[in-house]
Amino acid sequence: MPRESGYLYVLGPDDKGALTTFLTAKPVLDSRVKTNRVEKDEPFSLYWMTRGRDEERYYVVFSTTPLEAPEFFASRAMHKLSAAEANAWDAFLSQNKANAKSEVVNKDGAPVMTVSRVRSAESGADVTPTIFDIAIGR
Repeated sequence: MPRESGYLYVLGPDDKGALTTFLTAKPVLDSRVKTNRVEKDEPFSLYWMTRGRDEERYYVVFSTTPLEAPEFFASRAMHKLSAAEANAWDAFLSQNKANAKSEVVNKDGAPVMTVSRVRSAESGADVTPTIFDIAIGR
């Protein structure tokens, strides 16, 4: 449940391990997700990420504004990244990875991950975009 409104983007491995977009500005029709926009204090489910296989690492990007770069954020989801797009992702990741702090806590006997965005030293505003990675699987 987001504490502020914004946009989510999700990348992770496809069935063959290739880095793929799972949620972008253009979700796939059969995902039951109509938009990547999330609203403050409203639940948003990524139910389709639980795939029942070995542990896999996904990247979730949150931004208060729509992202247009790298270009695959604005393209149709379920897109396997090319070598050039993977390089653009690596550059984006290295520029923005430090914008979040995460903590896993037990809530009612289950692990819950909380993510806090880093504040800018100059303005005190939350830094956007924020990237965090999560492991999903057995």
